[in-house]
Amino acid sequence: QVASLSLKARETYVQGIWALVQALEARDPCTACHSRNVTAYAEAIARAMCLTDSMRLVVRNAAMLHDIGKIGVPDRLLLKRGRLTAEEREILRRVPMLSARIIDHMRILDAEVTIIRHQQEHFDGSGHPHGLVGDAIPLGSRIIHVANAFDAMTTNRAYRRHLSIDRALDELRAGAGKQFDPAVVDAMVSVTVRNREAWQQRISAALKASRSAGPSFAASV
Repeated sequence: QVASLSLKARETYVQGIWALVQALEARDPCTACHSRNVTAYAEAIARAMCLTDSMRLVVRNAAMLHDIGKIGVPDRLLLKRGRLTAEEREILRRVPMLSARIIDHMRILDAEVTIIRHQQEHFDGSGHPHGLVGDAIPLGSRIIHVANAFDAMTTNRAYRRHLSIDRALDELRAGAGKQFDPAVVDAMVSVTVRNREAWQQRISAALKASRSAGPSFAASV
């Protein structure tokens, strides 16, 4: 009974924060689909990598909540059209830490907090905040990093138009072993082959939303 109540509390808390994420992203049509898409991609990767049911749930929750820290970023920055300055990029790089801090108050989400905190670590150690290398990076973080990059590349940005699915996969392959975990990239490629039509529908919906407001950086960091 205690275990059942704990699981219910986790789900209630996650859904409450998810509502905040959706409200946050609704401020900018360009990012309205971002967290939903990242969650779908991350879930598919986790399944392809044969993660346990409990671990898949943790990855799903972390993907849903990975950008909640943007609630602490001013609208003038989130909604900016055009290139970001170095200072502005640094502010957005802090989003994972802000996200982790927001949900860290509920100890029932400890695993999700760790994943979110390290979502921008690079496989070769060149990422942040701690420059972790390879398997020292939580697997969930490595999964979300690939899912997030794929969504960023396949939607419009101020500095470039979106890439095709094939081009985005090529970029992921090129970054395997450097920015990305090669095993996670392989899993993303395999699930994209199987889910290409569904992925394209998601991408098309995001592009339709972005056309209503123009490109944004808000979901790209």
